[in-house]
Amino acid sequence: MGRLVLHIGMHKTGTSSIQRFFSRNRRLLGLLGISYPVVRGPNGRWLSKQTDLFEAISHEKDFGSPHPFFGGSAGVVARLNTRIADTDVTVISAEGLSGEFPDFAIKCKALQASSVRVVVSLRPQADWVQSFYRQMVLSRDVAERRVFPAFLDDPDTRAHLDYEALLDRWAEAFGADNLRVLQYPPKQALLSGFLQAADLDTRLRWLPYGRAHANRSNSPDEVSALVDGPVGFGSAEERAAFQAQFDAAASRIAARFRSVRNA
Repeated sequence: MGRLVLHIGMHKTGTSSIQRFFSRNRRLLGLLGISYPVVRGPNGRWLSKQTDLFEAISHEKDFGSPHPFFGGSAGVVARLNTRIADTDVTVISAEGLSGEFPDFAIKCKALQASSVRVVVSLRPQADWVQSFYRQMVLSRDVAERRVFPAFLDDPDTRAHLDYEALLDRWAEAFGADNLRVLQYPPKQALLSGFLQAADLDTRLRWLPYGRAHANRSNSPDEVSALVDGPVGFGSAEERAAFQAQFDAAASRIAARFRSVRNA
């Protein structure tokens, strides 16, 4: 039985760049004993991340039934377990798994490996929520039209910002010692910190796409035309006051979980 690296995000922390590296180097990595499972979407195209795992769990949570294309989460997990058993290291990456609901950690607990390393990138809440909101405004699937203060006050948004609860859920599933917290933004190339946190050879960063950087966040001007009202914090003081409410939790997280500064 092989080892599992489970990259759960979060959104807006360079996850797409890491997924791009693994998906585009899939064959080369396979020669080194590292598997990045192939997922095909409804249109038959290869996807850059394990969307099937996230979508299957989400659909069951929301509708109580298997996903119409990917099927039930138990089936997805069973297929992944087969891959994990046949490979030295399996990497699974889906940023949606860092969502605010406990279902993701609970269902992923059924993944079986000789050891599991859960990697999550955390960005200061004030920066994260502003960037994520703007992405949701521009998303064709979501097309968020609430103004930023209304989005910020939503209970689901608040739950998503509770990083301590997020880490607690995954620690309960796989053990606190098996979690690694990446600080975002990184001080060096994005992939290096991830490889270190995942206990993968950092020389892999020299493969194609290993020097990629996180995608640029959307600016206020790009979303303001779509929303009739504020699209972010009104001032630096407002942002600082919002972030301050998470300071105590950040100290507790730093004391409990192993952090990779990527310095």
